[in-house]
Amino acid sequence: MLNDQFSNEEKKKYTAPIKTFVPKSDKILSSVGKAEPAKGGNLVDISKVKLLESIIEEDKDMTKNSIDAFNKVFTYVQDSATGKERNGFYKDGSYIDHKDVPYTGAYGVVLLEGISQMMPMIKETPFNDKTQNNTTLKSWIDDGFLPLIYKGEMMDLSRGRAISRENETSHSASATVMKSLLRLSDAMDESTKAKYKKIVKTSVESDSSYKQTDYLNSYSDIDKMKSLMEDSTISTNGLTQQLKIYNDMDRVTYHNKELDFAFGLSMTSKNVARYESINGENLKGWHTGAGMSYLYNSDVKHYRDNFWATADMKRLAGTTTLENEILKDTDDKKSSKTFVGGTKFDDQHASIGMDFENQDKTLTAKKSYFILNDKIVFLGTGIKSTDSSKNPVTTIENRKANGYTLYTDDKQTTASNINDQETNSVFLESTDTKKNIGYHFLSKIKSP
Repeated sequence: MLNDQFSNEEKKKYTAPIKTFVPKSDKILSSVGKAEPAKGGNLVDISKVKLLESIIEEDKDMTKNSIDAFNKVFTYVQDSATGKERNGFYKDGSYIDHKDVPYTGAYGVVLLEGISQMMPMIKETPFNDKTQNNTTLKSWIDDGFLPLIYKGEMMDLSRGRAISRENETSHSASATVMKSLLRLSDAMDESTKAKYKKIVKTSVESDSSYKQTDYLNSYSDIDKMKSLMEDSTISTNGLTQQLKIYNDMDRVTYHNKELDFAFGLSMTSKNVARYESINGENLKGWHTGAGMSYLYNSDVKHYRDNFWATADMKRLAGTTTLENEILKDTDDKKSSKTFVGGTKFDDQHASIGMDFENQDKTLTAKKSYFILNDKIVFLGTGIKSTDSSKNPVTTIENRKANGYTLYTDDKQTTASNINDQETNSVFLESTDTKKNIGYHFLSKIKSP
């Protein structure tokens, strides 16, 4: 709009700082004399800056170079990768950053948003000939992002230390994905465009606790979303039946269409850290990747409504810990175990296992999980502690009981009384039957 108001000399004057700090489209840290290849989100950010610079200066060579650099992002991590080379997308849809942390819902979201800003611009240039990029991107979206989203919520098991940020919720992360899909739909074939628009509309309408349209901060995005939501020719979908095992980041997600719930499981191994805590964030994330389980239903505020600020972080659902343990932060947050992962038989049945050890290797266990359509079975054996002063404790659930009537062994009770009795079953009953949850213990146990 202002192109005619500036001379070529003025344009170069105002873009000169870019040449100082970002001289090349595929390098970072150039201005401090430590240039190294940019990857992932950094590569997208830098190539985007150079593309905008080339458009302002009408420099076709720079445009081509920036697009060539951007195209390098559409690669998969190799099996032999080590260190920083492990960052990025894997063939099974996993996304790792910081070498060993599952980060689809944070750094992966940033990457996707950057791509969504680039591809519509590239489509208008003479250099838009990378159809393979679209194929790879669609695989990332279908296998990487969508199985992690339930009713407009990005599962926290993929968000790393971002779970501790009050202003970055699981719903805002999902909203960014949906905003990105809507942008990308304009750069895709007609079939994919229709598919993405249906996904976005479904997500926005299913998230009753968070108005995703309020998260939009550009006129273009607001206009696209408004047009989509008012378009009566675009229908919505129900929950998609799917079961996804991310063996490269030790995560499992399951969506049950019939009963409208989702399940998530986060594990740790020699390749995947149990949590990340840097920059003063996620200081109590000790057990979030050590077998924590997530159960999502129509109570869409459960994890968003200050869960991480109020939950007992030493007693997270699904975890086995030591009583009265003193937890310390360490640089190496991985396990030494390799037998971690699973396989699925179809989209309703799967078998998963984790050879578990705690952070200081004083607690070990063999854990198995079976997804059987409407049931999730947890089995544990060989639970041993080398510290005789601390007993192992397994937490079944860590959930707010507000709005529920509690039953143990078919008798109404209160949360404060559950610890005082041997229990075969627990049932949480809601006035909304889609929120009902039942727990059955295969052998009689006594809560600590």
